[in-house]
Amino acid sequence: MWHYANDVKYSVKLVYRMIREVKARMVSSPSAATTTSFWKKLWTLDIPPKIKMCAWRAASRALLSKVGVARRVHGVSCLCDIYREWEETDYHALFECCLARGLWVNSDLEHVVGLCLRSSVLNTLMVVYANMGEKLEAFVTMIWACWQARNTMLFGQVSVTPKKMVERAFALVKEYREASAKLDTGHPNSVSAWKAPSVGYLKVNFDGALIGEECHGLGMVVRDGGDCIVMAGVRQGIGRFGPEYVEAMACRWAMQQALEKRFETVIMEGDFLGLISKLQKGERPITELGLIIHDILMFVDRFSFCSFCHVKRAGNRVAHTFAHVQPYNLSECVWMDECPDCILNLVANDLCNALPEFDQLSRHTRKLKQIVTNLPPKVEAIADEDLDEMEVRSCRVLSSMLTSGGNKEIGMRWKIRMVNEVSDYPTVLVEMIKHIVL
Repeated sequence: MWHYANDVKYSVKLVYRMIREVKARMVSSPSAATTTSFWKKLWTLDIPPKIKMCAWRAASRALLSKVGVARRVHGVSCLCDIYREWEETDYHALFECCLARGLWVNSDLEHVVGLCLRSSVLNTLMVVYANMGEKLEAFVTMIWACWQARNTMLFGQVSVTPKKMVERAFALVKEYREASAKLDTGHPNSVSAWKAPSVGYLKVNFDGALIGEECHGLGMVVRDGGDCIVMAGVRQGIGRFGPEYVEAMACRWAMQQALEKRFETVIMEGDFLGLISKLQKGERPITELGLIIHDILMFVDRFSFCSFCHVKRAGNRVAHTFAHVQPYNLSECVWMDECPDCILNLVANDLCNALPEFDQLSRHTRKLKQIVTNLPPKVEAIADEDLDEMEVRSCRVLSSMLTSGGNKEIGMRWKIRMVNEVSDYPTVLVEMIKHIVL
């Protein structure tokens, strides 16, 4: 009989499990839930990624300290090259070595190290996280500074001044935060949803795609301030290039098409931030990409107005889908004032997402639905009334109801009519309401 087993049966498996549980209780280690919370916090710190990566490697016992190397390569001496009486563990290299101590003394965190038990880097970080969470960013930065100073001294053969290394580490964090702030505010046109351009302007969305193993596709769609599709197209060819290169090809091709149709005022919109940034700054890399960017910037002078703005991928789905559409002649296809049926639903979604006053729109939609309940007399009366802009936009939402109601094919047909028949909204609205009810 064995009292550790519920069924009073002895087994090697149960003994192994018991030993693991006893060892876990003997070793003071953070719980799995607390550790998971710490990792999530670490990766959200507002510090450079390489500093977070260094902290992760240290906490995971993955730093290439001498003890760490000895675990992988036999015969390697484990003694610290600086403080030769101690083994060079991760903890020793970051907290106990005389070089590391010099850095901690020159920081505001020396007392924090003194409060932590000498166990492991992970446990030390967990103590700081649990009791002094506001100091975690600075503490992690100091870990990177200690490891960087050690590598500079041992492998770079450069003398290290602890105070300067600490100042350099925190200056790097400050520089990173300033750059991040500029990146966040430097692209006001970077939005997550497609927005209609101002009246008198055309918005040209473009996108490049890699298709299969050897092909690429270029897609573009041109829409005006009235949410109408003016032009759309796809061009596919043989050749596999880098993502930014294909994106630049799509932009150049879209501008060529716009120039051929004599469009004057265009807003070029894409979802590759790196390319848009280069175009906004007029940068021409000395690469093959630079040649395409040169062509694009030359095209700019041929428009009376041309600007570049960034949109997130969710706002560029129509152009992205066009890039994957197989053209009829296997090379290039351009549509004027229309688009393929497979694109209609995405176009309609963009129209609805572009509405700024969606709550007000919903109220107008409910109003139109109330009119529907009183058919047939009031349906014909709508055609004689002037619809304000919000009611006109409500037509588009009604068309979406058709799609969500289960008849996708009919719903998409109505959506594209909303795009193309701008001048005849009352008639289209009447026909659509009749279709919903009858």
